[in-house]
Amino acid sequence: NSTAIKSSTIQHLTENTGFANKVRRLLEIESKGKMQYGVKRGKIHASNVYRVVLKDSPGYNERIFKKKIKSSVLDSAVLILGDISGSMSGSKSEHLLVSFCHLSDALGNALHIPLELLGFTEFECRNAIFVWRKFNDTILSREKLASRISHSFNYMNQNADGDSIIYAYYKLIQRKEKRKVLLVLSDGSPATSRGGDVWGYTKNVIAAIEKDRRVDILGIGIIDDNVKKLYKQHKVIKQISELEPALLSIIERKILR
Repeated sequence: NSTAIKSSTIQHLTENTGFANKVRRLLEIESKGKMQYGVKRGKIHASNVYRVVLKDSPGYNERIFKKKIKSSVLDSAVLILGDISGSMSGSKSEHLLVSFCHLSDALGNALHIPLELLGFTEFECRNAIFVWRKFNDTILSREKLASRISHSFNYMNQNADGDSIIYAYYKLIQRKEKRKVLLVLSDGSPATSRGGDVWGYTKNVIAAIEKDRRVDILGIGIIDDNVKKLYKQHKVIKQISELEPALLSIIERKILR
């Protein structure tokens, strides 16, 4: 099928660029800054030892310690939803495939953050969800993931974004992790063969999730600006050279903090 990506192309697209190591370094930087000073218990903070000899300073002269604040970064669950409708064919689908491989390798394989990767389209006027990676998968090779995504490209059709986002949202809110993040990679053009105001419905679904605040939702536009009209939080990737910096920025802002 012409929509599927050839194996030689998959190999080229999924070459290891060291993206996971870049994310690890971001995590190390974020963790180093989490130190609380002037507390009553912990490790002695040399700069505050002078407080011990201060008189008439109840409490203050005891605050000579420092302690590391335990980060909740890894107490997160991330679900990434990918649009595999007909409008996502060509270079858009390649951008999506590379994005998913990078995010799977960094978040799932390297940091072991619970991660689920899904693709959505329609079969005969019904919603269809492809499961590329499950929350309980601890390791998934780039090659296997790319092969699964590429196979899904054979079934590109319409895309009911709103229904698929609701499905992903309810999967996330059942998770026990403190932080829940939903990333939607799409060209931001909802379409369905069932009729109705699919654009307005999708916008209302996203707005309700944003208002609820139990899940942090962000739209990533693949060579398209339409996500700006749907999501309060959004990022647009126009060309392959922007992909890694954009994904690193999203991980730093939405997941590692």
